[in-house]
Amino acid sequence: MSHDEVRLIAEEFREDLSSLSVLVDASRSASLPAKVRVIGSHSATLLLASRFEEFVRQSARAFAKAHFLKLSSVDQLPPKFLQTAWRRSAEISVQKISEASRDRKNVAAYVAQAETIMMDLVGFSKGDFRRDIFEHVVHNENNMRPGEINGIFKNLSVDRICLHIASSQCVLEYFGEDTAEKCDGKLVSYLEDFFERRNEIAHALDLNSSAASGKLAEDIELFRLISVSIESILVGLLITPTT
Repeated sequence: MSHDEVRLIAEEFREDLSSLSVLVDASRSASLPAKVRVIGSHSATLLLASRFEEFVRQSARAFAKAHFLKLSSVDQLPPKFLQTAWRRSAEISVQKISEASRDRKNVAAYVAQAETIMMDLVGFSKGDFRRDIFEHVVHNENNMRPGEINGIFKNLSVDRICLHIASSQCVLEYFGEDTAEKCDGKLVSYLEDFFERRNEIAHALDLNSSAASGKLAEDIELFRLISVSIESILVGLLITPTT
């Protein structure tokens, strides 16, 4: 696993953003009924949020796989990483056993899946960092708000990644700021607002509501810049020799 996968994930995300921009432009056509334009905008917002969340998870998992392979012993793991890994792996294993209780014809298959998850965790905890446990360990409990993003990467030894994102020149220019601290405040506020709009759409009962329809182009551009920044940050950390 190398930093090439981090780059590939970011490139694929930006390709998806370009496709989404085409969809957004098409949904704004005056030839479409107003309700269709609103529904198109809502759908694009929900898709953007979902795709961004997956991009963050994929980037974190790719980084973790490459980063931990550079470590020589479990003593070098982040302080709470194993605690999180055991909790999450146990939760997923319990889910598998619960599925087995409902699907009695495939009990052995579910038990085997749970066993694989826990055996990989045991091997990793003993220092075999080739074991891929990150599918279960790297996750978000809620919407991918700044606190979730920071929490995911902090567990991987990258502290306050949103501040690092805010210090990127492209993000500084986007918000018209010259210091990372001020830019971080605006970035956090924007992302919080975006997910508020996302949730308003997801729970809306009125399809005629135009919530969030006017900022999609801005949203897409900001997420593109965030992806550029995250890619740069993670690749930079991976190519830096471990001391």
